[in-house]
Amino acid sequence: AKKLGRNTYCIFDDRQLQESSRRLGMENGLRMALAQKEFWLAYQPKVDLASGRIMGVEAMLRWDSHQLGRISPASFIPVAEESGLIIDIGDWVLHEAVAAARRWRDTLGHEVPVAVNVAAAQFRSPRLLQALRAIAAEDRAMPRLIQLEVTESALISGLEDVTGKFIAIKEMGYHIAIDDFGTGYS
Repeated sequence: AKKLGRNTYCIFDDRQLQESSRRLGMENGLRMALAQKEFWLAYQPKVDLASGRIMGVEAMLRWDSHQLGRISPASFIPVAEESGLIIDIGDWVLHEAVAAARRWRDTLGHEVPVAVNVAAAQFRSPRLLQALRAIAAEDRAMPRLIQLEVTESALISGLEDVTGKFIAIKEMGYHIAIDDFGTGYS
């Protein structure tokens, strides 16, 4: 009520307190999940329908909480995005996906492209370009194996910045795809 100005009131709703407590608990759980290595990646194959050949995989983030069990990404991703933790989590996902692509290349003897989802906040963060440069410097072949799936919502603000990042990412040799196109602004 104070935020709304003088001579006003708000009615307390216990559901607001419960939702706020749930969100805070989830946010704290996400912080602990990073530290305690509770996240893991599932890899969904991308199949060429004509040949039936696996053309690559998409890294899918999963969370098995020591306290709460398996938690749906639909429950924890929005909290990670709202809290800003998605940047740290996204860094972890990128690192793990690159490690998997490297392992498969070395073990199988051929390359397996990996698609990695990049949240809007992670895309806007300067850390993304820094991480991509470090990966390319460490292994020159790796950029061609990584496809960044950027959500449509990441592209809405700051067209010049988005364009500049796209150019920088492409110049390093990475692939870019627009994920969930047409589900939002477009």
